[in-house]
Order: sequence, then C-alpha cells, then structure tokens
Amino acid sequence: MAKISSKKKQASDTPRDLEEVVYVSWEYIGETGREPRGCSLHRTLADYHAFLDAEYYRAQDDGLDYLKPRPAGEPSTVYASPVLYRRIKSSTSGVRCSPADEMTLVAQEDLFYIPPFRG
Repeated sequence: MAKISSKKKQASDTPRDLEEVVYVSWEYIGETGREPRGCSLHRTLADYHAFLDAEYYRAQDDGLDYLKPRPAGEPSTVYASPVLYRRIKSSTSGVRCSPADEMTLVAQEDLFYIPPFRG
C-alpha cells in the first residue's frame, strides 16, 4: 500500500464528487479476544466477494483460517474521494487498509462513513 499523507485538507479542498463504495470492517479473533484489523474498500459487492474468496476462503481451504482476519459484520456503503476511488478502481477487487490508514483517510476527508453535507 502506498504511504498515505497526513496533510490536513482545508474545507475548500474537500472533494464534491464522492463515489459510493463497499466498506467491510475486518477483525482477528485470537486467544486474547477480538482485535480490529482495519477495513477493505471495493467498487461493487461482486468485487467484495472476489476479495473475500481470495483473502478469507482460501485461508480456510489451507486450514489456517484461525490465523487470518475475517469480516466483522456485513458490507455497507461509504463514500470515497476521487483520489481514493481511483485507487480502489485500479485494484483487482479492492484495497485493504490498516486501522491507522483508515483513520488517516477519514482525517484527510478521502473516506466518509456518511455523505457529508454540501450546503
């Protein structure tokens, strides 16, 4: 994953053309309990299912499912800036973000969990 800049955008820099994308939270369940493992972002539910097949089900096939993160809940819709959307679109079936990368994307206003008010 490319390094994500921590430069804070000004309100006037906030993108107005946001794209809907599929968001999935991931977790790891180990001996110490549940731990967040960030999220994945996808253009479509079909992309998410392809990503799920590659990242999760194949781990079960090799008997190592207990070592791999798993989806935490159902996919939901979030909103991506044009820059983030291009990154998602250029991927095979989606991008994975660590918890820290996810928070940086939110702080930079590249990722919105709800549509921002544009008055």
